[in-house]
Amino acid sequence: MDSEVLAKLLREEAELAPPAGGLPPGVKRRAYLHRASFLAFCFVALCGVGSLFVLLRPSGAVDPEVGPASTLSSTYEFEPYPGSQWYEEDGDPLPPRSGVVAASLGPAHCELEELVLLNLGWPLGTDSRSSAEALQFVRDPGGVVSDETLESAYDEAASLPKNAEYTGYHTDFMELWLQPGDVSAAYLVFSEHVEQWPRSTSHIGCR
Repeated sequence: MDSEVLAKLLREEAELAPPAGGLPPGVKRRAYLHRASFLAFCFVALCGVGSLFVLLRPSGAVDPEVGPASTLSSTYEFEPYPGSQWYEEDGDPLPPRSGVVAASLGPAHCELEELVLLNLGWPLGTDSRSSAEALQFVRDPGGVVSDETLESAYDEAASLPKNAEYTGYHTDFMELWLQPGDVSAAYLVFSEHVEQWPRSTSHIGCR
């Protein structure tokens, strides 16, 4: 039995509760536990304990040692436009001033320097050249932007939704995650926490 077959069986086992009813509860529960323990033992023997943890880790979980944020720098500082360097999932850097994704402090001359504005070409991967081709998300810990301008709320200690998906875009210190079918907020995964940045209903900038 190879590792791919074991992985499939373990995933199926993890999704099933121990069967109940019929025979006395202890009988079926023992059978379930014996089967699950045997499969786990075989998988660990082939692939190691770390692989078993990643396989059974709940979708969307961010573990500080094994999770998606494990390689991120724990120190960070947001910068004025054009902001920090972004990378694709394979590590290739995006071009300078790319319209695919960018995050930078708001312009100081408009007194928006407390904000971080994340512009994301939309549909995902679009090299946007205008606000009509991009979504904008806002990091606003000071409450500078009115609630009417935002589709959700800023949360500095958010939980990553179970159905959130990694876009592949990241800087040295954060990753960009989105929920399929819901762009009211973006989720920025840091090395030790997750933030929810609300989408702005209209692009914020100097008027």
